[in-house]
Formats: sequence, structure tokens, C-alpha cells
Amino acid sequence: MIEKILGKDIYRYIKAYKGLIFLSLLLTAFASVSVVVPAYLLKPFIDKGMISEEDKVSWKIPWIELSLEDGISISKSQKTIVDNISPDLLLIIITIIAFLSVLFRAGFTYLGQLCGAAFSNRAIMRLREDLFDKFLSLSHSFYHRQKIGELISRATADITVMQERIANIIIGLVQYPIMALVFLVYLLFMNWIITLIVIITAPMISFFIRLFGKKVKKHSRMVQEVTSQLTSMYQEAILCLKIIQGFCMERKVSDNFKEKANELYRRVMHWNRWFLGIGPFMDSTVFLIIPGVFILGKSCFHHTLGELISMVYAFSQVYSPFKNLARLNSEIKTLHGATERVFNILNTPTEIKDHPNAKPIGRHRESIEFINVSFSYNGKEEVLKGISFKIRAGEMAAFVGSTGSGKSTLLSLIPRFYDVTSGSIRIDGVDIRDVTLQSLRRQIGLVSQDVLLFHDTIANNIGFGTLDFDLK
Repeated sequence: MIEKILGKDIYRYIKAYKGLIFLSLLLTAFASVSVVVPAYLLKPFIDKGMISEEDKVSWKIPWIELSLEDGISISKSQKTIVDNISPDLLLIIITIIAFLSVLFRAGFTYLGQLCGAAFSNRAIMRLREDLFDKFLSLSHSFYHRQKIGELISRATADITVMQERIANIIIGLVQYPIMALVFLVYLLFMNWIITLIVIITAPMISFFIRLFGKKVKKHSRMVQEVTSQLTSMYQEAILCLKIIQGFCMERKVSDNFKEKANELYRRVMHWNRWFLGIGPFMDSTVFLIIPGVFILGKSCFHHTLGELISMVYAFSQVYSPFKNLARLNSEIKTLHGATERVFNILNTPTEIKDHPNAKPIGRHRESIEFINVSFSYNGKEEVLKGISFKIRAGEMAAFVGSTGSGKSTLLSLIPRFYDVTSGSIRIDGVDIRDVTLQSLRRQIGLVSQDVLLFHDTIANNIGFGTLDFDLK
């Protein structure tokens, strides 16, 4: 069930924590069952506790007796809780029981949510680690086709959306149906005719829930896409600040950003109109039902004031889980949108990887040879075509040409940052695609044109690429 609702991609990450999930749902179930206690206590509180102090009262609750004599027989009866006490003392007893039930519910709710936070955050931790490893394994061609800002947005904003919703959805899928079922059983016990009349409104409500859910998913995906574009604009502005300022393009870049920010505002407002609309709709439905309960209960079934107030409270509470389920449906649609964007990256095939029969290459001794090498970034326009040359061990070669002529691209093919479109590159006569990436790149010293520093110590920056260097 969880796999079907959340999707198989997320389920792969949370199924390792089935114990925590079960414990969370069990605690939530205990807390959910206890919600009916205050509703039931309203009846004796008003009918018995609000009479004259001179009268003595008793408090009885419905009871079922099981008899095993002459076969199994079940009979309904009443069990006396207290007898012949003052109304004030009864009020104190009921108040204490109500307080204990609320305390019981709060404790189990807290523990259930704590377990939920544990399994969801552990799953998200593993997801973040896998996504980071995926970023490291993807080829340069992938990043050539993508906007870095959008990728960062998926790794941060979209994963945050998932983190905030996974536990709430799983817990809610147990909590709200149990609460609704408990109150429905109580209402059927109180007056099954009125309860069935009210239930007739359910198909209309479910229609609106589905309508709101579809609209929320659609606008949620749009919000996430525009948010990614904004993140990309932040990243481009910071990295290209010198260029922007040098060409006095601050106003133009700012106007472009404001236009995109305004688009995000419009998208968010569209999302809010549907996401926030389901709550008021459900609330207004409840307030239409309450007068009907009073009228039918008093005129047709002669319920006491305590019974009517207890039923009205139960009806208002039975709609609360349905309202929350409607909101949960919207949350699921939002989660699906974020999940789709994150797993589009995780499910991207790794283009540059070791072949199944790849072998480590020995230390370079003879030559590096390009044999009729061609390369294209997009698979259409070739930036290198028919390149052939051979550099023997000990020789020094320099590649000279104008900017954009393909010097950096040519050298990027040797450590397999990209794979050739056609032809081959051979080291000591061995095609570099037939050797392991680790053994190939270990032999290559890389001096980048860009000045880069990792957020680490100076020593670790100097020794980057060597795991066991000596600080001395």
C-alpha cells in the first residue's frame, strides 16, 4: 500500500526501516483510538454533572457480557462506574479521565511522530548520499546539457519537499482513517439513522477532493520548475558577476530575475488557491450538517442535550480526518512532483563507466595515440573531426590554437571526461575504453585553467588526489 501511494522510487529507501515504520504506525493507532473519549464524556458531563447539587447521580456505560454457558452468547448491559455521588464529584472524575486520555494521546502521538521523523530522515539521508554519488558519477556531457542551478535546486529544495512530507503522509494514512472510523462507530452507536443521512454527502466531498488533488499536483510541478530556474539565475549571477559588472548589465540581469520571480509568485498563488481551498470547503460542509443534527436529534429521536452535543462534537471531529485526508491527497501530489524531478537524475544512465571486462592499465611506458578521433557534444555538430597523432613516452607536446578551437576538449578525452564519438584513443596500444577509469585517471596529472579551492584545509587542497600524503 505504501509503495503504491508514495511510489516505488521512495519505497526503495524507506522499506529498510520497516520496524520503525511499524512502531510509528502502532503508536499512532493507539493515539487515534483515544480521540473518542472526550466525545463520549460530554454526555454525562452535561446530562449528569449540570443538575442540582442536591441530587445524587450515577454514571453507567454500555457494556457487553460474554457467556460461555450453553454455547457462546453475547448480551448488552450497562456497567456502573460510580453510583450515588454528587454532580460536582462526577464532574471532577470526568475531568480527570478526560485529562488522562488527552495525556495518553499526546504521549503516543509524540512517540509516533518521533519514530516517523527517524525513518523519514534516515531514508532522506541515504537519498542525499546516493544523489551526491550520482552527481560524481555522471559524465561532463550531462552537465553540458543541464543548468547547474536547476540541479542544485533538485538536490536541495525538492529533497526538502520530500523530507517534510514522507513521514506525515505515512502516519496520516493510518491516523486519519482510524480517527474517522472510531467516530463513525460511535455515531452509529448513538444514532445510526442520522449518521447514515450525513454519510450521503461523502460522494460529493470525494469528488471535490480528487479535483483539488489534480490541480495541486499540476501547479506544484510548475512551482518547482520555476524555483529551479530562479536557483539557476542566482548561480549564474554569482559566478559571472565580473562579466555582468564589466559590461554594465546589472539592470538587464536584474530585470530578467524580477520577471522570473514574478512568474514564481503567480505560480505559487495558483497553487495556494487550490491547496488552501479544500480546508474552508470541508469546514463549511460541517457547519451545514450541525443544524440538521440538532433538528433531527431533538424533534425525531428525543435525544438529551448531552447526547446532541456529544454527537455534534463527534460529527465535527469525523470530518476533521476527512479534511486532513483531502489535504494529505494534495501533499501526495506535491511529493510526487518533487520525487519525479529528483529521480530523473538518479535514473539517468551513467555514460562514462567501466566496461564489464575492463582491466587496470599498467604504468604508461610507450605512447599516447589518437586514431581518427571525432567528437560532438550534442551528437550532431562535431567539434573535433578526424584527429590523429601519436606522442611517445618522454616527448613534450603543446596544443596551440584560438579560443574555442577544441584544445581543452581534445585533452578532456584522455581521462575520459567525455567519450569519443568515433575513432579511438590508445595508451601503449590499449584502447582507454577497455581499462578501468580509476587506473587510467591515476596516471594523469591535471592542471586546470580555473582557480579552484575546496572548502577544506590548505594541506588537503594541496594534497588533493592523494589519500595518504605526509604533511612533512
